[in-house]
Amino acid sequence: LVAPVFVLSLVALIVLSLFWHPVAILLALEVGLYLLLAFVFGWQIMKQQGSVPALLLVLPLVFMTIHLSWGTSFLLGLVRQPK
Repeated sequence: LVAPVFVLSLVALIVLSLFWHPVAILLALEVGLYLLLAFVFGWQIMKQQGSVPALLLVLPLVFMTIHLSWGTSFLLGLVRQPK
């Protein structure tokens, strides 16, 4: 449930930051921490696989794509009516 909560928090913080600007700092901290952790884990994967450093730039994008798509799909599945 981490990915859906992450998506919800991003949406909530973006909406709240439109009305209350200090929330934008919290949004920036959340995204910054996410990117930092993505680079750290990307670095670990790169070292384990013996890959090229260019992989370090691609992996955070891959992680974010996976988390945002899975979290969004999960949340949409909760609100959509079954066929």
